[in-house]
Amino acid sequence: MESVQVNVKTTSEERAQAVLDIKEHDLTGQWGVAQVHQRLANQGILIKRSEIIIVLFYNYKMLMQPLDRDELRQVMIILMLSLMPNLSV
Repeated sequence: MESVQVNVKTTSEERAQAVLDIKEHDLTGQWGVAQVHQRLANQGILIKRSEIIIVLFYNYKMLMQPLDRDELRQVMIILMLSLMPNLSV
């Protein structure tokens, strides 16, 4: 069996850039968190789903329109969950 070398991104900036780089290949804009996560994993880049959610949200949603109360609440929940190491999103 062939081993896969994992590319560990050490800083949050590197991880965010990896997400943005992979999204450049999403020409129709339909890749969700699961698909981005899988495509990064296929390249040996392991990033938590919660981090992918945050990057995608801030780089695509916030540039389009302001947040309403429910969306802000969702972002806060995601941020809090990402800070709790024993929980996963």
